[in-house]
Amino acid sequence: KTWVNLRDLEWPEEQTPALRSWLNKNEEALNLLRETSNFNKCLFPLDYSQGYHNSKYSHLAPLRRCGELLAADAVIKAMDGQIDEALINCQVVLHMTRILPDSVSLISHLVSQAIESNILIALERILNENTDVNSQICRTLLKELDVEKKSSFDLVVANERCGTIDFFYRLKNDTFSTENLFSEGFFEDLGFRNKKEYIIHYWAKDFLAYLKVMKKMISLCDIPYYE
Repeated sequence: KTWVNLRDLEWPEEQTPALRSWLNKNEEALNLLRETSNFNKCLFPLDYSQGYHNSKYSHLAPLRRCGELLAADAVIKAMDGQIDEALINCQVVLHMTRILPDSVSLISHLVSQAIESNILIALERILNENTDVNSQICRTLLKELDVEKKSSFDLVVANERCGTIDFFYRLKNDTFSTENLFSEGFFEDLGFRNKKEYIIHYWAKDFLAYLKVMKKMISLCDIPYYE
């Protein structure tokens, strides 16, 4: 019931016993998560029929929390001298970010990056504080870290463009299944009398501007990261 900040793996020392107890109580769940290292692909019930931006990515927040739990468990295990077990946790989380089936969507890609960033903090801390590590586990970690991601990010951005093209046409044709994408007075707050005025006078210009920006964004994906 007391919030523990696991995203940067920093928590008050007095909360460590409670965190240990929490992790021990959830050891069965953590063991199930570790089994994902044997998976090549995962499946979640995603439904794109109502539009890309109207899809429910309800699995992402729990997955991020699972990654945080494994990272915290890794740090605690390293504190207790269980270095191999700590590094295996890190390997599991890195693998978990590779097997998300919808990782070509921007939101999934960003969550995957957040999960990976968190576990890299744990991995850096463990390796900085421990030099006697299992070489085989290190080779497995290197294999996970060596996966090339640049080539997939252009797919992420292209997929985002496809989804938003669909969004523009659904907006124009008024084929959204729900209206919760726009708050009351949304178009009026932007200076339009109503949505119809936006569609008649600005929709085409807006759409064209978006396509030009995304064309540039996709071309940037081919440039090395440091540039």
